[in-house]
Amino acid sequence: MLGVLAGCGEYKDSMYADFAAAKADGAVERGWIPGWIPTTSVEIKEAHDLDTHRSALALRFSEKEEWSVPEHCERIEREDVPSSPIHPSWWPSDIPPNSLITHRHTYYACEESAFVAVSQSQGEFFYWRPRGI
Repeated sequence: MLGVLAGCGEYKDSMYADFAAAKADGAVERGWIPGWIPTTSVEIKEAHDLDTHRSALALRFSEKEEWSVPEHCERIEREDVPSSPIHPSWWPSDIPPNSLITHRHTYYACEESAFVAVSQSQGEFFYWRPRGI
């Protein structure tokens, strides 16, 4: 795990090799990483604002994993996707989507005031909380 504090809207930036490492560090228990992410998750990058508890999460997973978004998440149109409040260097430029980029993700709004962008075919998963926890 790697922790970085950045000034001005301080946030902690952590990286984990896989889901087991994130769980072992307590990131799931503390609520920074949802326990329902794909079990084959690797290259997990998580950042959260220390004051507002807003967060962003990116990971890769095996496109062969038969994973689906939990029932408490509802599919939304790309026009309804808000931006992430945290923009670490690893956050993709096409989330939220814009009209200049080919869209590769399906978007969801979840009960915990969170949003998900997932590309099953590319094994990409992004999760963010604009309002904190």
